Amino acid sequence: MAKDQRIANRLKMNSMQSVRRKGLVHVFDELGHRRAYQDLLAVLLDLQPETGSITPARLYKMLKAPRLLFATIGPGTSRGALLVCLARAVAGRKTCAICMDHDWYAIRGRVMSNFLSFQLFRVLSRTRRLTVLSIIPHFLRPTLRESTTDWIYDPQLWDLSDYERQCAQRRTELSERVRSIARGRKIIVYLGKAAARKGFDELAGLSESLCGEALIVSAGLVPKDCRVFADDLKRKGMLVEDRRVTNAELLSLYGCADYVWCKYAPSNEKSSGIFGRSYQLGKVAIVREGSYLDILARHIKHPTAYCTGSGLSDIALYTADPALPADEKFAAPNMALHSVAVLENSLE
Repeated sequence: MAKDQRIANRLKMNSMQSVRRKGLVHVFDELGHRRAYQDLLAVLLDLQPETGSITPARLYKMLKAPRLLFATIGPGTSRGALLVCLARAVAGRKTCAICMDHDWYAIRGRVMSNFLSFQLFRVLSRTRRLTVLSIIPHFLRPTLRESTTDWIYDPQLWDLSDYERQCAQRRTELSERVRSIARGRKIIVYLGKAAARKGFDELAGLSESLCGEALIVSAGLVPKDCRVFADDLKRKGMLVEDRRVTNAELLSLYGCADYVWCKYAPSNEKSSGIFGRSYQLGKVAIVREGSYLDILARHIKHPTAYCTGSGLSDIALYTADPALPADEKFAAPNMALHSVAVLENSLE
C-alpha cells in the first residue's frame, strides 16, 4: 500500500482503541492545545499518550520506547526534553519534538544555558537522532531553518473530524444565549484565555463604538491582569463568559460567529489554533495587517478582516489575493498528509 494511502486511512480513524501502540507521545501538561495535539498524534502515529514531568519512572519508559515524540516543547520544558534526546541518541534511538517558535530553547536571562542548549540541538540534529519541527512553514519564515530541522502545518489547521465539523453546526445553551443577546447584530468571538498578547485589551477598546453594530463574546478564563478590560466589555453590554468552556461550546461559538478575533500583539507572531479552527470551519478571522497570520491567510486563501478603525464599517474584508494562484497543497487534507509524512519520517 502506498505511504500516502496509509496516512489517508489513518486520518479516517475515529477510535483510539483499535490502535496498536508503537511508542510514546508526551506532553508536560494538558494546558492549551497540548491535549488536542497529543490525542490527535497518538491516533495518527500509533503512539501511547504520556503526560507529566520527567520522573525516574517516566524517564525509563522514554528511554525504552522505540519511538518518542514530544508533542510540544518550549523554553520551560526544552532542557529536560533535550537531555532525554541525548540519552536516547547514545542508545541509538531517534526522538522528535514539535516547537511553537524559533526560541523554543531560550529562557530569558540564561545566556550561557541557552547557548549550550542550542549547540546540543545542533549536534543531535546533525546525527539525525533529533528532529525539531516548527509548526510555521519554513517558506513563510526562513529564519526558522536555524533553530528547527523541518516543519509541519499547525495540526489545528487540519485536525477536525467530520463529527467535530457537524458539532460546530449544533446549538448549545451558550450559543443560543449569544444569538439571543445579539438580536441580529454581527457576532465577534474571542475564544480562549484572555491575554493582552492576544489583543484582548484592543478588542475591549472597540466595545463602545461597536455596541450598536456587533456583539463581542469572550469565552474563556479572564486572569486578574485582564479583568479591567472584561469589565469594560460588560459595561458596554458585551458577553464575558469567565470560565473554562467545553469543546462542544467552543465549536458552537464558531458556528454562530461572523468574525473570529485573531488580531494579536506584534510581539506574538506565532501560529494560532483559534485561527486554524476558523480556517477549517470557514469563519472570517480578524487579523493584524502584515502579521504572520495575515500572510498565512493569503497563502491558504482564507478570508480575513482588518480592524483599522473604531467601527464595524472599518473592518475591511480581505478575501484572497488574485495574484496568488490556487494551490492544492494548502487544502486541509493535503496539509494533513504532508504533516503526518514528515512526522513519520522523523520517528523512523
